[in-house]
Amino acid sequence: MAGIFTFTPSKNVSKTVKTRTREANFGDGYSQRVPDGINNILREWRLTFENRSIDTANQIIGFLESKNGSESFSWTPPNSPVTYKVVCMEWSELDTSHISKTINATFKQVFD
Repeated sequence: MAGIFTFTPSKNVSKTVKTRTREANFGDGYSQRVPDGINNILREWRLTFENRSIDTANQIIGFLESKNGSESFSWTPPNSPVTYKVVCMEWSELDTSHISKTINATFKQVFD
């Protein structure tokens, strides 16, 4: 893992939490569930960096491209004391004017 993502996203960061669970179903609707592995809680964030200067937008995109969607990096969500190891496999950019861009990115927690 190399790198720390230090750019602050715009407000309204969307977080999704999924669990990996094994379930055994028995007769009469009875079932049992257990966590699937040690790290079975998976987090994903959808981030927006609205109207950033071309220079800042290019720095964000450059950082993400340098990780090639496969190399993890550290990131601390806004208002969180926890730093996560994440990858970004998908992002988009929108030219909002001749001097700014908006970037949308999805950060997915990984356990390397």
